[in-house]
Amino acid sequence: VRVNNSDWIDFGLNKTVNITLTGEGYYTIEIKALDLANNVNLTRITILLDTTPPHISIDYPSNNTYFNKSYIEIRWNGSDNLSGIQYYEVRVDNNAWIRLGNLTSFRLTELPDGAHIIWLRAVDRAGNIVVTRVIVHIDTKAPVIRIISPINGTITNSSTIVLLFDYQEENLVYFEVYLNNELVNVTKLSILDLRFGVEGAYWIRVVGYDMANNSGEATVYVHYDSSPPVITILTDVNGTSFTNGSFIVSWSGYDAVSGIASYYISIDYGDYINLGLTSVYEVDLTELSLGEHTIIIMAYDKAGNAAKVTLIFYKIREELPPPTVPITLIAGIIAILALIAIVDIYLFVIKKKRSQ
Repeated sequence: VRVNNSDWIDFGLNKTVNITLTGEGYYTIEIKALDLANNVNLTRITILLDTTPPHISIDYPSNNTYFNKSYIEIRWNGSDNLSGIQYYEVRVDNNAWIRLGNLTSFRLTELPDGAHIIWLRAVDRAGNIVVTRVIVHIDTKAPVIRIISPINGTITNSSTIVLLFDYQEENLVYFEVYLNNELVNVTKLSILDLRFGVEGAYWIRVVGYDMANNSGEATVYVHYDSSPPVITILTDVNGTSFTNGSFIVSWSGYDAVSGIASYYISIDYGDYINLGLTSVYEVDLTELSLGEHTIIIMAYDKAGNAAKVTLIFYKIREELPPPTVPITLIAGIIAILALIAIVDIYLFVIKKKRSQ
């Protein structure tokens, strides 16, 4: 027996021998048999010694990648300089190995949400094995965001408002905050101040993104109104004098942004009376003293802005009409006076006749 054209070694009649190979590579082994007549029979075989495992690397995905779908296409490359790759196998977590032959990509499907270990191994023709792995995260659920403050439909007279929200998501990365579709903040915080510009309606939208690029959002509507309402007096009693009885004061109100919420009235700085949206009031004079009195009318809009109008009026004593004499009394007096005059004339005539 000889290896790679080395010297022949006589093994006698042994049919099994141990041959030591000094390193990886191809070897030619020749076996020669001789009989007693010196007839010769020669045979040879070529073998490859390969003790080095193959090389494989996963091209995609990278370790700790997040996916928002339940399937992944894994791609890799492998090599073996001596015997060559015989086949590849893949498995997920502790499931069974799937033999792939010489494929260098494979789609894994129906992966549940959570972390998974994808194992890949290569086997060369000499039976050497190499194994590698990559960890992936499946997250198909969008974040759930809930705006706590302000509540939807809030009307405010402040140009600054506190935005507070919470969320349900383990792998959240950041939030985007929009005012009327304009991005105003990118943050990891769930509480921040927002500043309004001009008066009007604002949509506040919070969008949250997780590691798998899923997104969830929540929106509220807020109305910003910093201007007070306008009050117009319709029955202007300012500076007017009244006697006992009552009088009516009426007005109109206007608020262009949020609208009138309610009217209030106070007489002589007493308690305010809530009139709701009624814009007319009857002032009772019977319990008021003579002199100057004050009416204050206030209007509040739905944002809490207020407007006030003050009116001054006077209660005066009622003037008594001049005394009157009944016509019958006058006629009686005239009759009496006429009778007296007639009597006087009669007496005068009689006295004159006697003197003659």
